[in-house]
Amino acid sequence: KSRPVPVRPVETTGLAWGTTLSAMVDAMVPMATANTRVVQILGGVGAPDAPEYGAELVRRLARQLEAQAVLLPAPGIVATTAVRDVLSKDKHVRAALDELDALDIVFVGLGSLASNAVLNDGHTLSRQARKELQTRRAVGDIALRFFDDRGAPVLTGLDDRMLGMPTEQLRKGGGGVAGEGGRTSTRV
Repeated sequence: KSRPVPVRPVETTGLAWGTTLSAMVDAMVPMATANTRVVQILGGVGAPDAPEYGAELVRRLARQLEAQAVLLPAPGIVATTAVRDVLSKDKHVRAALDELDALDIVFVGLGSLASNAVLNDGHTLSRQARKELQTRRAVGDIALRFFDDRGAPVLTGLDDRMLGMPTEQLRKGGGGVAGEGGRTSTRV
């Protein structure tokens, strides 16, 4: 049975990406909101032929809420820290990043490193990055911020190459809703 997403007028909603969040948006009943924004909190990730980028999911939720979509038009993981720094200065990327401290609610998915299709597509994470995550015992991610089987952050070289909401902002946000779906090998 579908229930309305807890979004109030004049609220700023952050949205990550993933199959569970896509299913959530699909199951939503449209509802009009006033002066509401839906902000993409993580750059779109995946190969160009990926079935859905983060921006499309944000657009779909914004349509359901009759809200303004604020997109983060960049990859979630870039090649180098220098690339991240340059992209962070782009006015369109900056528009989304500047919203991250003002989010009232954030919707994220809990991803399993072992079964996440995007993280295992052979393009998103290099072999070296996967090996580093495995060596540091990462088991999953929340908006591409990795954690171990105790829920502690796993910091790697990827953290400096991500365009999206940092762990600190995820923790201090106004409120959050995490969803998990599908098969997972580890529960945290």
